[in-house]
Amino acid sequence: MPGALLTGSTKFIGYNSCKLLPSEGFEVIGQDAMTDYYDISLQLPFISACPPYLLSYYVKL
Repeated sequence: MPGALLTGSTKFIGYNSCKLLPSEGFEVIGQDAMTDYYDISLQLPFISACPPYLLSYYVKL
């Protein structure tokens, strides 16, 4: 199974890509720096809505 490392996984495009790619046959690892450059309160709903397969690979830098 091919893999994909997605940066910005708690932002809109990254999150939706993390949801889509497994259905296309990719194993996904989501990464996000979670800095305050992008309001963290806007990122938290994406984390709480992450599918279980993504949470097990989620990496916070």
